[in-house]
Amino acid sequence: MNSVEWGILIALDFFFGGIAIGSFLFSVIYKKMKNADNNVVNLAAYISPICLIVAMFFLLIHLGKPLRIFWILLNFNFTSIIAWGALAQGVFLVVSILYALMVYSDSKEFEHRESSKVLEIIGTIAIKLQGNKLKDKIGGVGIVFAVIVGLYQGILLLSFNARPLWNSEFIPIIQLSGAFTCGLSTILLSSKFFIKETISDHLINSIRNIIVAVLIFEFITLIFWILSYLSGNIENQTAILKLIYSKGILFWIFAVIIGFCIPIYIGLRDIANTKKESVVEYTTPILFNTSVLIGCLILRYTTIAAG
Repeated sequence: MNSVEWGILIALDFFFGGIAIGSFLFSVIYKKMKNADNNVVNLAAYISPICLIVAMFFLLIHLGKPLRIFWILLNFNFTSIIAWGALAQGVFLVVSILYALMVYSDSKEFEHRESSKVLEIIGTIAIKLQGNKLKDKIGGVGIVFAVIVGLYQGILLLSFNARPLWNSEFIPIIQLSGAFTCGLSTILLSSKFFIKETISDHLINSIRNIIVAVLIFEFITLIFWILSYLSGNIENQTAILKLIYSKGILFWIFAVIIGFCIPIYIGLRDIANTKKESVVEYTTPILFNTSVLIGCLILRYTTIAAG
């Protein structure tokens, strides 16, 4: 891949890959909690492989020749970060699919599945994979590869020494934390359309609180990244100024204001109202989650494009 040509396709690859990572981590970790909502667990498990396939689709489009991904794997270069990343994504995709099938085997949808050939095949595979111990092992392996893929997105950018904007230790942190918030926001947003049963207020509050906490952490990291570059050498100053000026409208309005300020304000306001009134005040949930997703995508795009 030629880094000069990187743009929206790579940003979409990182974006959907991040959703896959965040949703998978939530599904596996949340399932172990007492009184976990199986509908939410299942939804998160299904989102992960779907989004990962979409991410890899955009990557293949960027490559121009989709078969090049197989060439990378067949002619594996042990010194290539891209080769290791492609391998990690491939393993994570297989693991996430297996985990989704196992979760599906425990669901009501599986018990009352329609008599179609596709569902029968899926059901047969799911039955063979059924088993809590095996599911836990696959989930554990998936967590490892989810984190690896999340860090890979940042380390890949970090590895380009000729691109000063990407050559910062803050990049992997921003990538991984953004992936987690994107995954959780996608779960909350999707639940409004794909889960018939009402999700408990406690769960909505808990997920929202996590998103807000990670957003604040990510925003502080972003600020430190910008300040460290502004106070650095001429090369770093030029690189960061290109981001905040040449991509100024996209960066400040969509990434910072819409992606951070609006959801953090809504989240903190609802947290305060919940504590004060002892009721859920999860106002404008679609605006909250959509803002997080828009900001995450635009931050990735502007960082890649400006670099």
